[in-house]
Amino acid sequence: MSDTESSTPVQSHPIVVVEYCKICSLPTEYCEYGPSAKQCLKENGPHPNNNKNTSTTSTDSSTNTDNTNTTTTTTTTNSTEEKLKDLKIVDDSKEVSHVDAGKSESTETTAEKEKSTKKKKEVKPQIIIEVNQRNKRKHVTKITGLELYGIKLSDAAKVMAKKFSCGCSVVKSTSNPNSEDIDIQGDFGEEVVDLIEEKYPTVPLTEIYFLEDKKKVKAR
Repeated sequence: MSDTESSTPVQSHPIVVVEYCKICSLPTEYCEYGPSAKQCLKENGPHPNNNKNTSTTSTDSSTNTDNTNTTTTTTTTNSTEEKLKDLKIVDDSKEVSHVDAGKSESTETTAEKEKSTKKKKEVKPQIIIEVNQRNKRKHVTKITGLELYGIKLSDAAKVMAKKFSCGCSVVKSTSNPNSEDIDIQGDFGEEVVDLIEEKYPTVPLTEIYFLEDKKKVKAR
């Protein structure tokens, strides 16, 4: 062997000691990728190389979140500006709110109901004279509706009894139990119309009817 060959220095590499995990039998820096990462972490603790990697990734993620925050703020400001451009100023004093509209509708319906009730109440009162035959020779003249014109039935019965010289009484109405009629013993249909025209001029003759076969017929 020559002197030149012996004089050339030999490059020495540092010795790297690799630690293996007792649980997964992988190098400790790769335990987190193994099948039992949690148990390896409890046994060996975090590897220093992994801490470096996590720090770099955390810094990268923080920068990425900052960038996303800035982009979102810019986009939100742009969207709000566009919405403000689309807005229009409206005079609320000229418009009717939903509450007012509901109130107006309710008042209209109540007014219509009141009108309908008034129409029903404004029906003109009528006097109906009906002659019924009880026996072959006896008749009864029934008068309905005199009280609607403010006529006291007891006084009217006295006047008719004196006028026709017959029995006359105030009885409960068969058609309406809340009202009363005048019954005159005898057939005095036409005579009753003449008496009403003479004694009670406030009663219009056009509102006096005869009831014949359950049909109303005008007396005059």
